Amino acid sequence: MTEFERKFVVTDPGPATAWSYEELAQGYLFTRHGYALRVRSATAPDGARVCTMTLKGPRSGLGRPEAEWEIPAADADALLAEATGSVAKRRHTLFVDDLMWTVDIFTGANAPLVLAEVEGPEASVAAAEIPPWCGQEVTTDPRYTNAALSAQPYGTWAAEGPV
Repeated sequence: MTEFERKFVVTDPGPATAWSYEELAQGYLFTRHGYALRVRSATAPDGARVCTMTLKGPRSGLGRPEAEWEIPAADADALLAEATGSVAKRRHTLFVDDLMWTVDIFTGANAPLVLAEVEGPEASVAAAEIPPWCGQEVTTDPRYTNAALSAQPYGTWAAEGPV
């Protein structure tokens, strides 16, 4: 499957905080040449937890190949403990015009970074109306991938800004 998305730095995360959310812990087991193998634990406010393993391939335009499957929580915990890099964030989600918008409010070494992504069919993502709380588009800036943020946290290069 190919995932199509665009990514933006959020200038005002206030509107997103009213949306549903989950706490995410992500660990990276392998990153090389645009490929990433990630384990994720997503916990909803009611404590429900879903854990996944995801393999992503190199980006081509707005798309990137992706395969994802659910794994047991105990396996996710063991893999997260072995990860070479990790990120933690609160993800707020909303669907607008059949497109999924997520706003990730990063914690830890990546705070105070806030990113928004819009996902859906390629043509719809390309033509998506960008909300006023989105700032600079960083879709093609590799520093803003979660895999990159797990290795080089935002705080280590934030003063440089988007390229």
